[in-house]
Amino acid sequence: MKIAILGSDIHALQLAEKLADIQAYVVVFKDGPTHKSEDYLREKVIIKPNKALRVGKRYLRPGELKNASSRFADLFRVVFEVSIDQIQEMGSLTEDMKASLNKSYQSFEDFDLVINTTKTKMPTMAPAMMAIGEEDIPSEFFTKEISPHENVTLFAQGIKGVREFLELRTQQKEKPFSLDILFEDDDGFQGVLGSLIPTLKEELLKELDQLKNEDLEREKHYQDRLHEWDQMDDFVKAKLGKPQKEENPVNFFPGVSVSSANYIADQNKVFISFLSNDFSIDEDQKKLKTIGTDRIVLGKEKNVSYDLVSALEVNPLDERPISQEVGYFNYFAKDTFALDYLAHLKKQEEQIFNEIYRLFSPNN
Repeated sequence: MKIAILGSDIHALQLAEKLADIQAYVVVFKDGPTHKSEDYLREKVIIKPNKALRVGKRYLRPGELKNASSRFADLFRVVFEVSIDQIQEMGSLTEDMKASLNKSYQSFEDFDLVINTTKTKMPTMAPAMMAIGEEDIPSEFFTKEISPHENVTLFAQGIKGVREFLELRTQQKEKPFSLDILFEDDDGFQGVLGSLIPTLKEELLKELDQLKNEDLEREKHYQDRLHEWDQMDDFVKAKLGKPQKEENPVNFFPGVSVSSANYIADQNKVFISFLSNDFSIDEDQKKLKTIGTDRIVLGKEKNVSYDLVSALEVNPLDERPISQEVGYFNYFAKDTFALDYLAHLKKQEEQIFNEIYRLFSPNN
């Protein structure tokens, strides 16, 4: 089992050692000064000099279930900060690369279990976890006017997603640009049809039918050109080259989980990477797709909170070690000066170990 420990005070390090002693692979994310015991512990656990920024599931949103056990089947993702100095150690950086990375970079690692020993609050998005690099995207990418031939990305969800889509389609008919639409939900716009007022539903279905007909027309045009090319002499075919399919002006990507959205300064673009969140697909068959965009439209509610774990079903200040989110544990007390502080931590530790044994027992 692979366990992340958020925080690195003396109690967190002692807990890390005990977990390593039961053959767990333990990674500690530091958030404070170095302790003398760290040198000894490095033989047993991984200690990262990187502050954890936020925690969530790789794919699932709070309360979402693909099946009865899927919340635990989906790993926890810990996003952490990496300094430019740490990146520089891996290889030289150009000035443009440094400008793109700003003051720091973000990375992530996935875990079976997470133990939070801190009460730190950090900005993140709810309900889904903020993608790596999202907070560093310049505001102009969300506000600037769309220019012809640009790439536009719409994050669509619910009624707001429908309204933004229809508005973008109106603009697209006046000036050509490509539109990529990303949905967290597997069924795209189909899942929201029942909640739309009749006029809006009719407008959406009409637009989707038009896109379908345009797609069939492009395919027919391509097949006609391909057949015409195939009848030519070989030297003419070689000279002209095989006809290429015309790109779709609108591309739909339902059921995806965005892992990163990185602004690259020297290209003045944001590159968005995402995977399918379909649990029926094996991990090694999932392919990471990356698209470049000049403009981002949020067709979903962007509710901002300030909890390290707001993308999970947990209360980050709850002293109870076993949370609603299976596999996530708290290990701290609000009052660090209380007389029963150590006894409180000891009791939490016992509950955490009992729950870990239960989760990984052959009979569970």
